[in-house]
Amino acid sequence: MRKKIMAVILSCLTLLTLVMSAAWSPMRASAVSMDQMTSVAVELIRKSEGTYGSINPNDNGAVSVGILQWHAGRALDLMRSVAKADASAESTLGSSFYNEVMSATNWNTRTFSSGEASAASALLSSETGIAKQEALAASDVQGYIEVGQSYGITDPAVLVYYAELYNRGSGVAARILSAANTNGYANITLDGLHQTALAKSSDYYTSRLVNAYNTLVSLNWSTVTPAAPTEDTSSVADTGASSDDTQPAEITIAETPADFSESYAGDYIVDATSLNLRSAPDTGADKIGAIDNGETIAVISGNGSWAKVAYGEDTGYCAMDYLVSAAKPTETQPVETTEVTETTEAVTETTVSETQATTEMTTETETVTAVETTTVQAYVEVEGVSDPQYATVYGDINEDGVVDTSDAVLLQRYLNGYVLLNDRQLANADCQRDDLLDSIDVTVIMQYAIDNLSALPVL
Repeated sequence: MRKKIMAVILSCLTLLTLVMSAAWSPMRASAVSMDQMTSVAVELIRKSEGTYGSINPNDNGAVSVGILQWHAGRALDLMRSVAKADASAESTLGSSFYNEVMSATNWNTRTFSSGEASAASALLSSETGIAKQEALAASDVQGYIEVGQSYGITDPAVLVYYAELYNRGSGVAARILSAANTNGYANITLDGLHQTALAKSSDYYTSRLVNAYNTLVSLNWSTVTPAAPTEDTSSVADTGASSDDTQPAEITIAETPADFSESYAGDYIVDATSLNLRSAPDTGADKIGAIDNGETIAVISGNGSWAKVAYGEDTGYCAMDYLVSAAKPTETQPVETTEVTETTEAVTETTVSETQATTEMTTETETVTAVETTTVQAYVEVEGVSDPQYATVYGDINEDGVVDTSDAVLLQRYLNGYVLLNDRQLANADCQRDDLLDSIDVTVIMQYAIDNLSALPVL
């Protein structure tokens, strides 16, 4: 009798195992939904960022809050949305703090006292605070995934891993993705992207990346089998070259990806035997034509890896590794006049004259002069190069402990391609915390140097 009972139990367990296996297999085979990808990505990111009530009172000059550690102005927006929806918000925050949350125009340099941090934590940990954070996190992270899709990535595990990278900064994610793109974005594997990210990340992020990778492997979401690389025997550049000049009958130019910026716009010279022009920013995209070495093309926008260009009657995409700015390296360009505003107070326009720039340049060391000689012809990325974890003093580009006009001149020289900057200098240069270095950052430093701005960064 006992043997019969055990046999029945074993049969039931076997049947249950088969049913669960059958249910799991279609789930793996079917497409993973955006909601599923977003949910997993949010959980991965929040494990490294914070809890609902997490408050960093002073995160590089301004407060960060919540599960995704929304910073400065975004922290204010979240706090206000919770306060508007929570009837007990005023009693939780106190009248003074509550009124500020409801009426403040920015929190660019707002830090919290210990009492304010406790009150904010209580509000954000409330039922309303949790709901608002989950909705905002889902919206933000879905946006990260959609950027990944704009590259042509379809593997759900790769998209979620890319979202984890994107949370560190759009420029960081773009550079890592570009380095992993050896056979077209659609063929990037989770293993390939992970190994590339580890090679290009500081030790600070290693455990975070390993956790993301292990979690995604356990889900068994990856569906991409990378295609075998096509042997390239030609001298045509873009790492996806082909010696076949036959053109397809119809070529549709892909829409410009979301991470492309007009900050790259300008005339560039091709520095390759022949540079492929493609219909999309992907080495697997249709080839429109080829541009000869030394030809000048007009870049419309770019992301540091690919550029959307106009060449003759054609418009398409080409690799930026083989483009050199056509700007004359011997000319010092004056800082573009830009009006910077903070709340309702206008900041006086300021420019750096060529004479002043020349005077400042003569103080630079012979080492920097040597760098100029070897890097003038190299393309200098200006987007996605700064990482706030390395920032020491915003605006202090030359790291002499003082923010003055010499810092503005040094940043302008970097933008013109004359000098290289280290990680700390690049982070200090991003005076708007927008992951983009441009002439506005130069002007902001000048405004601070002449006391028209009270603090950096300006968010």
